[in-house]
This record gives sequence, C-alpha cells and structure tokens, in this order.
Amino acid sequence: MLNAGKIKLGLVSSMALVFLLMLFSSGTVAGQTEPFSAMEERLTGLSDQKREVLENLFAMEQEIEEAERAEEAMSREMETMHGEIAGLEKRIADGEAAYDQKRDTLKQVLRTYQRLGPGSYIEIILDAENLTMLLRRINTLRDLTRNTGELLDTLEESRERLSAEKAKLGEKLALLQEKQEQLRASLRKKLQLKEDQEKYLASLEKESADYREYLGEIRQVWGQLKPLFQETTKEISRIIAAGSFPPDALKTTFTFPVLKGSLGEETFNGILKGHAGLPEIVFRFHPGKAEMSLPQQNLVLTGTFVIQEGDILKFQAQEGSFYGLPLEAAAIEDLFRDDALVFNFHTVMGGSILQGIHIQEGSLELEIIIPTLFK
Repeated sequence: MLNAGKIKLGLVSSMALVFLLMLFSSGTVAGQTEPFSAMEERLTGLSDQKREVLENLFAMEQEIEEAERAEEAMSREMETMHGEIAGLEKRIADGEAAYDQKRDTLKQVLRTYQRLGPGSYIEIILDAENLTMLLRRINTLRDLTRNTGELLDTLEESRERLSAEKAKLGEKLALLQEKQEQLRASLRKKLQLKEDQEKYLASLEKESADYREYLGEIRQVWGQLKPLFQETTKEISRIIAAGSFPPDALKTTFTFPVLKGSLGEETFNGILKGHAGLPEIVFRFHPGKAEMSLPQQNLVLTGTFVIQEGDILKFQAQEGSFYGLPLEAAAIEDLFRDDALVFNFHTVMGGSILQGIHIQEGSLELEIIIPTLFK
C-alpha cells in the first residue's frame, strides 16, 4: 500500500509539473503575440488614405533608424581608430628614443676614431710582440669596424621604420578626419529626417496626434519583432544544421551525373512546425522566389537563395512588409544583421555538393553532385 501511494503521488506530481510547463509555455507564446495582435486590431479598418500616410511616416522612421545605425557604426569605428592612432604614436615615440640612443652611440664611436686617427691603428698593429698578438689585434680592429657598420645599418633601418610608421599615422589621421566629416553629415541627415517627419506630422493638423500614436505603437512592436526574428532565424538554421529531417523529406531522382532533390514547402513547414521553440512561421515557394512569413507578427519577406560552400543555402531577402507597410532595404538588412538565415545541409548531404537550386511553385529543387561517383 505504501509503495502504491508513493507511485500515485509521483504520478500526480509529474502531471502537475507537465501542466505547469504547458501553462508557462502557452503564456510565453501569448505574451510574444499579444502586442502584435493589438497592433493588427488598431490598423484594421484604416482607410487607404490613412494607410498611405502611415506608410510615409513608417518609411521616414526607417530612414531615421538607418541614420542612427550609421552614426553608431561610425562612432565605434572612430573609437577603434583613436586606439590605433594612440598605439602608433607610442611606437613612434619609442622608436625615436631608440633612434636617438643609437645615434649617440655612433657619435661616440666616431669621435673615438677621430681622436685616435689612422696612425694610431697602425701603431697598435706594429707594436705586437709576436704573430699571435698581431693576429689578435687585427681581429679586434676588424670587429670594431664591423660593429660600426652594423650600427650604421641598424640606424638606417630604424630611420626607415620610423618614416613608415609616421606615414601610416598620417594616413590614419586623414581617415579619421574623413570619418568625422561623415559622422557630422550623418548627424545632419538624421536631424533633417526628424525635422521632415515633424513637419509632415504637423501638416496633418487635427489627425496629427492620432498618427503620432500609430507611429509610436508601430515603433514599439517593430522593436519587439527584431530580437524575436533574430532568435527565430538562429533556431531555424540550427534545426536544419542538425539534420532534423524525416527520411522521406527530400524526394530524389537520379539522372547521371546529377542527383536531383525536391523539398516541398508543406514538408518543410511541417518540420518547422514540430519545434515548440519557434513562433508560427510559413515558407512559400514560387517560381524564382521564396516567401518567408511570421503570420502572428504580420511580417512577410520575399527573396531567393544562394549557394555557399557547396552545401549551404543562404536566404537573401529582397523585399518585405510589416503589417502591410513596405520595409526599406536598410530595415530588412537590419533584421539579418546578427545572423543570416542559412540552410546548412552538410549533415544531410554527407559530403555531396550543391551544384544548383531552382525555386519552383511549391518546392525547392536541388541539383546535387556526389563526388564519390567520379573517383
């Protein structure tokens, strides 16, 4: 009876734990989608005229964001350059100190030569009492003159190295000045864009407050989308790289010397749907282009795939929209700034090589070369 009670208690505890995990998971998903659903409700029913105004405002917002990103990137680059310039200046200062020291040493040696004169060297040699002493003195004088020559060579090398470092410093300083001018131009552009946006909002008169509110809400959900999207692309790339495919996912036909594989969009979407860590994500394949959408976040991206390293497909987004509002190229680029969306088929292909890809209606058609057939 005691054992049965323990088993029953353990079973109840396990069920409670599973229920809590399910509750937490659903709450997390709801928390992720709630602001996007609210935004969709707000925009539903807007007239074409109001939507056009909102498109213009959102386009301006994206331009301002891009100007801010450019400003931040240039500031980071300039900070790096300041560090490089400081390092160059220190190397030049150290090199000049070493150069001065070697030059002073050479001066002392030359003064010694001048004071003794060539006659003194002849006397030193002739005063040798025997052949052994004579040879030793000749070798000593030879070493002395050789060391002087080496010192001269070292001094010349130091001078050339210093000249090169100073030239490099001059280039860095000129580049820094150029970057400073670019930064000032970027700041002016950002201020002008914000001023244009404010003027546009002011021209809307009574509806200005409503559009400011719309714009603020879009700005907020766009900011929430970016980290979610980046985590999503990272997870999709991980799933593909792990080879999480059912055995019949890739339909293959062989026409010597090429193996052709067909990956249907429904099969691919089914693979992604089976992973709880992903939001709802849908891929659609049409002739010459692929469409990637996050329906709950109202994000749609269209583009194509390019082959990298023989077994990797990289998605290159070319167009996009957010709640039906067009995305600028810079905004699309920002979505993929940290992680590209890549399909790494290395595990699945086992050393085979992707030779070509064709996007057809409803499927990806892959052309694969198997190197072992040609050995």
